[in-house]
Amino acid sequence: PPRSTLFPYTTLFRSVLLSIPGYSQNYGAPLPIVSGNDNGSNENRSPEQVPFRAYVLDSYVVLSCASSIGNAVVTLTSTAGDDYETVFNTAYGTIIIPISGNSGSYRLDIVLPSGAAYYGEFVL
Repeated sequence: PPRSTLFPYTTLFRSVLLSIPGYSQNYGAPLPIVSGNDNGSNENRSPEQVPFRAYVLDSYVVLSCASSIGNAVVTLTSTAGDDYETVFNTAYGTIIIPISGNSGSYRLDIVLPSGAAYYGEFVL
């Protein structure tokens, strides 16, 4: 078909994809993810690029990974009673972690098979 007849369909498809949280570029408030855990930072002589980005919305956290670096164990805990653990196959790029949206302190921990750890904390 001519390009002009496909344009409305591609525009509609794109708008539908952008309304799905996993495809949207503006997820909400960014959640800083840092290298390390309660025992300190990861062992590294040079500054480390954190491969994860996270965004917080009212009822979920969107976690994405810039590259396929294996299966990461992701744990979310909070004073609001949210406890969640999953294995994130980073080859898929993005996961959505449900949260209650209740007021409290939240912590997101990410551990790679290599032992490298990352975390982010936020308050709702």
